[in-house]
Amino acid sequence: MAEILQFPIRAMNGSGIERYLTNLECLSLGMCDPFPEWLEVIDDWLEKHPQARTTRNTTLRSLLADTWLVFHMACDETGRLSMRPHLHRRWAQLQYHVLSDVELLVIVVDNLADIRHGVAELSQQYPPEVRDDLSLFGVEQGIARLKHQLERLLDPDVLASRQPEW
Repeated sequence: MAEILQFPIRAMNGSGIERYLTNLECLSLGMCDPFPEWLEVIDDWLEKHPQARTTRNTTLRSLLADTWLVFHMACDETGRLSMRPHLHRRWAQLQYHVLSDVELLVIVVDNLADIRHGVAELSQQYPPEVRDDLSLFGVEQGIARLKHQLERLLDPDVLASRQPEW
């Protein structure tokens, strides 16, 4: 887990969220967005395994959806992400609109750790019956890759270089 003891300080830029990511970083993170595929895999998997539709696993799926929303808000450098009305309501409920993009990505990294753990538990409780049913394993590996990528981006040495010079 990325451990940031002090977030960078910068004046608000007028668009609501303080920005530290470069345009290229926002673009590359947005291009690699694996969340839709992960949600589809989880939804398909739960449909095939109705006995696994527990409150805990439904909460895991909801956490994944919320994390996707936070990820998008962190990467939305224009501040103009178009959202459906229910996502606007959810974003308001989360009350993360006062956080910087870096703070949002720290939340994403923390959530990814919890989601990966939950998916691993799900895989262990309901092991694949056939060799080609490794979809949850693929989600788990994808989460590990994105988490690692974000942790590198949130490295304190990298963040220190983003401080404005006074």
